[in-house]
Amino acid sequence: MLAEEVALLDRARAALGGNPSEALRLTADHASRFPRGKMGIERELVAIDALRRLGRGAEARSRAESLLVRARGSLYEDRIRKMLDAAP
Repeated sequence: MLAEEVALLDRARAALGGNPSEALRLTADHASRFPRGKMGIERELVAIDALRRLGRGAEARSRAESLLVRARGSLYEDRIRKMLDAAP
């Protein structure tokens, strides 16, 4: 199951540069297939990056702020804060 999660997120990350819409779709697919998966924070990071690349800064910021609440004190906190600092 974890291998499937990782593979799906790898596909989403690979799509970010050339097709952020596809990356966002793949993160939605991940959320649907693995609602309580181990890679939920990683999924959100990819989705936030995709939204930012699509020019949907307000959505990216809102999602990052929500994620920060969940990730406080974790190794992801600095990454999320950097994303927030870079968001419009």
